[in-house]
Amino acid sequence: MKILMSRKDLFEATGPTSGSHMTIKMGATNDGKIVAAAANLEFEAGAYPGSAVGMAAMCVFTAYVIPNVLIDGYDVVTNKPKAEPYRAPGAPNAAYAAE
Repeated sequence: MKILMSRKDLFEATGPTSGSHMTIKMGATNDGKIVAAAANLEFEAGAYPGSAVGMAAMCVFTAYVIPNVLIDGYDVVTNKPKAEPYRAPGAPNAAYAAE
């Protein structure tokens, strides 16, 4: 089978994954227990809103029990093709940043 797509079809049906910029801050006691964390997550959405920032916000601190958490997520619309999810959208970026 061969699929032929026009340039218009290609831009409407496919897209790159989201680029991201993240800042993570963690606070710990002298004995090493993490007691506070903050995350600023910025994900490119492309031409239309709908990046994987929501999934990233759910994943960023799930490996830890932290009593005080603040997560800010931004779905940034850019002049690029729309972002499309791949496997585990947003999770690898956020987990890497937290670690």
